[in-house]
Amino acid sequence: MEMIDRYIYAVTQHLPENIREDVSKELRSNIQDMLPEDASNDQIREVLEELGNPIKLAVEYNPKSRYLIGPSIYNQYITILKLVTGIAALTMGCIAIFTWLFNPVDVQKTASVIANIISAFFEGALQGAFWVTLVFVIMERSGVHEGNSPFTKKKWTLKDLPDIPDYGKKKISRVSTTAEIFFTVIVTVVLIFRPGVIGVSLNGSQFVPILNADRLNTYIIGIVLFGVVSLGILVWKTIYPYWIIPLAAANAGFNIATAVFMLFMVRDRHMVNGEFLNLLESLTKLTLPQVTLIWQRGLWVFAAVIIMIAICDSIAGVFKCKR
Repeated sequence: MEMIDRYIYAVTQHLPENIREDVSKELRSNIQDMLPEDASNDQIREVLEELGNPIKLAVEYNPKSRYLIGPSIYNQYITILKLVTGIAALTMGCIAIFTWLFNPVDVQKTASVIANIISAFFEGALQGAFWVTLVFVIMERSGVHEGNSPFTKKKWTLKDLPDIPDYGKKKISRVSTTAEIFFTVIVTVVLIFRPGVIGVSLNGSQFVPILNADRLNTYIIGIVLFGVVSLGILVWKTIYPYWIIPLAAANAGFNIATAVFMLFMVRDRHMVNGEFLNLLESLTKLTLPQVTLIWQRGLWVFAAVIIMIAICDSIAGVFKCKR
């Protein structure tokens, strides 16, 4: 009976909540009809394997046929799509407003400013929709949505049937995942499209960007790649909101790669805008070399904190898999 319970659970988890109970009863009845009285474990195994992959069976029970991404992950796709496009659009729009506030124009250009702000909202939404769709297509093609490790194509057997998880121990907080998505989208959008908004305006001075945009462009491919991979892992956490070994391994690998990439950026002395360092020099009694040294040390401390957080997050993910 345990195998039957696990199989039914695996099927119903890929269905809308309002039909799970009815499908569970119907599927249990169908399985019992296919089995003889006092069925042995071998007979149960034969019937369940004949029914096949529970995710594919769930598609047959789902009354709504949606094929933009795939029936088994369509609901998660729509949820993430709304979230990311909303965040990206809001971020781009706010950046446009922020830019206008620090670079005021005359009244005759007000219409142009409004048009630019609206355009920024749409650009953010389109960018968010594109990257979310790309991530979900990759997830589906890689087999993650079927419960497999990425890009491992193999015939489904009962050995692949997941245990009913103890969410109290392994559950991934939906709030935490949403917050990570929010942070990832904002940081990625700002670094790729508007790094100039990261800056300061002290004592009435002109707004000065902290980062050297030209130098940052040399890392743009890496930033895009890490943004997409990060979103992919977060989507994975949304589809399967509990810790499993493949997810923990992917999360740890991403954290390590991110830490290494960040170290390369931190050690790049040309990453900081020279005008920003000159501004700090003018506001202090320190020389430019001293200001530069203090700033570099601050960056290394910041990097160390981020690396420690990444290490703790990686260890926690692996540890929760074994609880």
